[in-house]
Amino acid sequence: MTQYDSIFLGSSPLMIICHNALNSKENSLLIEQNERIGGAWYTDELWNIKNLELGCHILKNYQAGHELMTKSNLKPIEMKIPPKKLFRTRKGESFLNTLKINFLLMSKAFQKRKLIEMYKVDKIGNLLKKKEIQKYFYFQDGCNELINDLANCDNNILTSKIAEVSVKDGKANLILEDGQEVSTAKLYVPKNYRIDRFEIEGEKIAYEYENYVSEHYVFLFENEIKDISFVDVVGDDLINLVSNVGLYTDTIGKGVLCVSIKKSNGVAENNLSVRTFEDMPTKEEQDSVIKLVLQKLKQFKIIDSSNQHLKSHYEPYILNVKTNKSQYDIGELSKGIIEELDTSDLILSMMSNSKLISHE
Repeated sequence: MTQYDSIFLGSSPLMIICHNALNSKENSLLIEQNERIGGAWYTDELWNIKNLELGCHILKNYQAGHELMTKSNLKPIEMKIPPKKLFRTRKGESFLNTLKINFLLMSKAFQKRKLIEMYKVDKIGNLLKKKEIQKYFYFQDGCNELINDLANCDNNILTSKIAEVSVKDGKANLILEDGQEVSTAKLYVPKNYRIDRFEIEGEKIAYEYENYVSEHYVFLFENEIKDISFVDVVGDDLINLVSNVGLYTDTIGKGVLCVSIKKSNGVAENNLSVRTFEDMPTKEEQDSVIKLVLQKLKQFKIIDSSNQHLKSHYEPYILNVKTNKSQYDIGELSKGIIEELDTSDLILSMMSNSKLISHE
């Protein structure tokens, strides 16, 4: 059995950053169950366009987050086209957020259907954190650059599914699908990582999972879209985010938008509304949603009738969500050997786990 000081399960950017930082001081291993690393941050070839992002991503504009990225030898740049917010209604908003939106809508600058630079909204909505807020940043070549830079930092990354995890005598022991065994004094896992055979000191950890699918639609247009980068839609009953993924690769003169949607059974996970894996949309349902999304994109003035829609692509991302996670305190049960990390928001997760990526 091979011994490690720390093991990370999953290869979201947060996990890779933490793994690389610890591996510079100790013997760390990262295990990814899929052939592709990066988790939900990934690119693919679509419509003869290479390195096309198939998700809606943005890096939060916190000064501390930018500094942590720089410490990790990453080089994010200020986004040339600032992200924007679109206020629609206050439906479904929390009480505090409703007060904030009401305050913003009092100004003529913040009217419904009007795209507002997110930096301005952030400064007004976060008066106490004004010094911490900076311009939004990203990478010249999108998330492909982020993942490639991270993966090139270190080669101690293993691709394998996990057959079993057991904690005993101060260590976490892992059996991989090929029978290989590894152990560690510290195991880091994403909060919804699925482990089917899981024991702590002989007690079976019987998590119940539901498979959800976050839904994205990728749209190909006749002409490039140059005036927007990212739009956070507040209060709409269909569209959650709109990302101009065509900015980060050669689109051969075409325009490409990725849209995350809320039309579902109403279950929310990671700020996305998703539908159950067993209830995947039919081709007819997808076509219906595509028509509605295109109508709203025109209504939001993100596209106009002169830019012809050519093709669409449905991009589901499967999530294993624990339904009884409050039943087990993994950190306490394992006496600190296992630590769960929230990987849903890269920058905020980095800031909350800064001890892992401190290079001091």
